[in-house]
Amino acid sequence: MWGLSSLDQLWCRIKFKEARYEGPMTPPGVKPTITYPSYLGGINWGGVSVDTDRNLMVVNWSRVANYTRLVPREEVPNLQISISGGIHVGQPVPQMGTPFALETGAFLSPLGVPCTEPPFGKIGVVDLDKRQLIWQKPLGTGADSGPFEIPTNLPIPMGVPNAGGSLATRSGLIFIGATQEKAIRAFHIESGELLWKHRLPAGGHSSPMSYMGPKSGTQYIVIAAGGSAPLHSGAADTLVAFKLGTEKK
Repeated sequence: MWGLSSLDQLWCRIKFKEARYEGPMTPPGVKPTITYPSYLGGINWGGVSVDTDRNLMVVNWSRVANYTRLVPREEVPNLQISISGGIHVGQPVPQMGTPFALETGAFLSPLGVPCTEPPFGKIGVVDLDKRQLIWQKPLGTGADSGPFEIPTNLPIPMGVPNAGGSLATRSGLIFIGATQEKAIRAFHIESGELLWKHRLPAGGHSSPMSYMGPKSGTQYIVIAAGGSAPLHSGAADTLVAFKLGTEKK
């Protein structure tokens, strides 16, 4: 268990002792359980990207636990699904027709900081021929993160929770947003070197795409920067496009 201070670390240790953890896939129960990897991941819905020329697979993942409990129906007798059809993560979900509701959310301290130690998110590349992880590193800085959801504005490369996919190009680049930090990055696929970073109006939790301008022959990288409520990465309705190289004369 980890904390920004000895006090919130102690709180996390107490909550851990009160819960049950038997490794990955620990089933939930009335007694709280630790879910790790959490429902955020490991690898999430963004999936992986593959450089088929080099046979390299790009993977990004989160390292945050969930705190989960089955809630007896008598404790939430009138719980109903909202009109919009969804229940926010961290609130009890109905599980109608069963004797329990389910309550789960990120395992956070009272400061709103994960109880697991950083990095909270990473990126790496797997050699599919050798079946080996050839490099891995923290993904994202703490600039948009902080206690009580207050951004620290400190660009410390600590690795932050992420959700969203990557794009691998034939030129040997990785483009990825995904992080709680509002940014898109480009890495060298073989070395892991960070080559480029650009600020986004909100979290870029979609997978980037690339296309060629039909008239100019210019290559573009596009990402939808919509943000994420669970990751506290803002909200926007913006498509951001970047032009690579120079246009043909």
